[in-house]
Amino acid sequence: MSMGRRYIHPRGPTKSLLVPDGKFDILFFGGDEFSCRTLEKIYEARDVWRTLYVVTQHDMQLLQRGARTVPSPVRVLAEKLGLQVFLMPKDNNDFKVMTFPAPFHRAEHHPPQLLVTSSVGRYIPMKILKRFHHSRRLNVHPSLIPKYRGAAPIQWAIADGLEETGVSIIEVEQVGLGYDVGDIWAQKSVAIPPNSTHSTMWPILAEEGSELLISVLRNMIAGTQPDAIEQDNEAATDAPVIDSVIATTNWWEWDAKRVECTSRAFLHQKPIFTYVFDSETSLQLFDLSVVDSTIEPSRENRIEEIGRARLNKQTGNLEVTCANGTRVGIARVKQKNRNLIPAKEWWIGVPEWKRPQGYVQFHMGANRKPGIPAFDDLPRSQKLMDGYSFAPKYQS
Repeated sequence: MSMGRRYIHPRGPTKSLLVPDGKFDILFFGGDEFSCRTLEKIYEARDVWRTLYVVTQHDMQLLQRGARTVPSPVRVLAEKLGLQVFLMPKDNNDFKVMTFPAPFHRAEHHPPQLLVTSSVGRYIPMKILKRFHHSRRLNVHPSLIPKYRGAAPIQWAIADGLEETGVSIIEVEQVGLGYDVGDIWAQKSVAIPPNSTHSTMWPILAEEGSELLISVLRNMIAGTQPDAIEQDNEAATDAPVIDSVIATTNWWEWDAKRVECTSRAFLHQKPIFTYVFDSETSLQLFDLSVVDSTIEPSRENRIEEIGRARLNKQTGNLEVTCANGTRVGIARVKQKNRNLIPAKEWWIGVPEWKRPQGYVQFHMGANRKPGIPAFDDLPRSQKLMDGYSFAPKYQS
């Protein structure tokens, strides 16, 4: 669990230093499209800086294109703007001793020197952080910290069905205290429109976050920036990286709204999926919608209904029973090693012996949580007909 920084080094509220010459020397760390907007905004605000250097990742290799590599979006933008670019060493030990030209070559900090990070994806070594005063280490984070600390705050806010998120300007802290635990310099709430996805929300939050950063910098120069405030660690929540376990649909604990929201949240990165037939066959789920009605009250609390998928012949969608008797509709699916196709087409391709009672059982495979039925624990009527070689029980 991440700790607040004062558990390690208590020092009272962080105060901003004066900026003697009225402008900052900025060392900017970023990588993706989100951080590009921050860099653009800084570049345009010529009243707040006199020096601007950019640090980003090495070029990324495209596995499907052989030896071809592509530069990070921030590198492309920085070079277009005529800014000097430095590449972060891949090795952490080399990163710790990375050097920069003046005025960032000194080991000690000076008031005009400012570190800005935005969607970096790596810890900044303490040897680099020590070159900047606490009030001169700022990060643009797309959530209302301490909510959604971590790598995927936009995705988790959408997955949780929130109507509002926000942006925060926080202090960059040392390795070991956790991600996004620094004091808060400024925050702004941002509405999440209905049916939002990561692709529609990140530009909004990038714009709001970059504008908030420039406001903080101008206030620091004017001497009007309020002191930073410590985070409330009791209210903190995490926003971990989206992986295959997280993207496995939990029919037993997620209601239909949660399933649909999670699908929209993760779609650009890792579409949610389920297991079907056995512990190896996965099915990615696309174009989900909440079905208005619930299942019949007499069947609402029957555990065996959960995860059952049936074809709605009128809509052509698969309809699956979720937690609390809710149902979600699925318009398109992609079975492992196959193409993305309409759900009805997939259903028709399923042999009747695999859906003898008019439904197919979805399950969580080896990614299930304790207390969630394993495929082999489900009633035989929920699996396949006799003669199928059932998988062994999954470990909790």
